[in-house]
Amino acid sequence: MDAISTVSITSGEATITKIADRSLEELHGEEKKVPHQWGEVIVLVGSSTAGKSSIIAELLKQKNDFIEDGGDLASVRIPWTFAQKNHSVELAFMRQVIQSSEKLEKDQWRILDYVFGNEKPIFKEGVTENEKTRFSELVEVVKQSIYKNIPPERGIDNFMMDEVLTKAKSGRPVVFDLLQVKDIFNHALGKEHPSLKIALVYCPFQTLAERVVRRNAEALKIDNFDDVRPRVFPLEQFSRLFRPKREENEIVVQRLSRKEAETAFDLAFEDGKIFMITHDPERLAGRDLDKEKIEKKAKILKKLGFAEGDAQDKVVEITPRFKGYQVLINTARIDKTKGEAVRESVTDILFKS
Repeated sequence: MDAISTVSITSGEATITKIADRSLEELHGEEKKVPHQWGEVIVLVGSSTAGKSSIIAELLKQKNDFIEDGGDLASVRIPWTFAQKNHSVELAFMRQVIQSSEKLEKDQWRILDYVFGNEKPIFKEGVTENEKTRFSELVEVVKQSIYKNIPPERGIDNFMMDEVLTKAKSGRPVVFDLLQVKDIFNHALGKEHPSLKIALVYCPFQTLAERVVRRNAEALKIDNFDDVRPRVFPLEQFSRLFRPKREENEIVVQRLSRKEAETAFDLAFEDGKIFMITHDPERLAGRDLDKEKIEKKAKILKKLGFAEGDAQDKVVEITPRFKGYQVLINTARIDKTKGEAVRESVTDILFKS
């Protein structure tokens, strides 16, 4: 059984501390036996655009008994399911007065965007002012009800893992993606499930920035704004998953110079800046993007091990913050095609113990 590390939480940002190498049996208690009804649970941890979705899609091809879940799916499904069950009348009225999309899933996204204030409603022609007022009133009713029953402070990932735990207890295998591994061990899923398999999915920092830019360009070609990543949060997520090497035996996943890190950040930030200026100018009101760029860059560089005044050619060896992953998957291997790398990754996840 592979070793796994315990988790410690400090005020502010959660940190993962390697206290001791201990087996899963020790973490869960020696008396705990693996019940035969437990369904397998595979967790893919990684930043946005690292390649988790491609791996999950291939895994589901090979193992079609698995149920897929994850933060993106749950962020729509959980509040939408609750709203359908408890506010069907309100939702029916909303759909009568707003412009509809070709796909039901898009309507779910759009209505939830209206509920949470992310978008302004686009009404059908002929909708009266009274109907618009009624729409706003119902949006507030649904929003307050969702916030009361699915409080944001608990986090949608926790509600998602509630469902994963229930499915696993009934014997159903589940695969899902998550950003922070600490969230698993703060939840009952990590404390009760006897044999979670956790894989870290990543690509080098510079490659991640290039993928973000390419992803945005491809999404804009087909007007798929839902798939655009206009800010640098994938790079911020990377810096939360990795840190500079401190101990001799730590695995190095990449060697990164300050110049490479800054160039990658600038590439992603400027791409997002152009997108917002062109497609989302309202969100720029009152914002100083030049100041944001300086602050965000400094924060990310610090997390990756660069100090103010470091030379451009300073190199940092990057290692995962959490030491308990059973599988590490680099999705940017130069010796494999994308398809080959994905298939090999699935094999590693399924068969490495």
